[in-house]
Amino acid sequence: CTQNIVNIWFCLLFIIHYINRSFIFGLRIKNPKPIPLMILLMTSSFCAINGWLQGMWLLRFKTYPDSWSTSPQFLFGNVLFFLGMYINQRCDIMLTQLRKPGEHGYKVGR
Repeated sequence: CTQNIVNIWFCLLFIIHYINRSFIFGLRIKNPKPIPLMILLMTSSFCAINGWLQGMWLLRFKTYPDSWSTSPQFLFGNVLFFLGMYINQRCDIMLTQLRKPGEHGYKVGR
């Protein structure tokens, strides 16, 4: 499966998504609040198990044919993924700009 272009592409999209949500978004936050250790452990465990399951599926159990890379569902799915990523990035930027310097409270956009 690791030689298949479609499976590799899906893994790459998965990795891009998780790097963005796990690291990039967290680094964008101004004056982050402390996170309770239990919450950190639970979310890390969920992400690790989810990543392992999806990685195993894409790299060991499911093989997409190379011809699938030109199918309508693959092309539409990619457009949808990048559109969603763009919307998500724009919303993340708007949310991180709601807090003024020195503020620590929760803010909701209007």
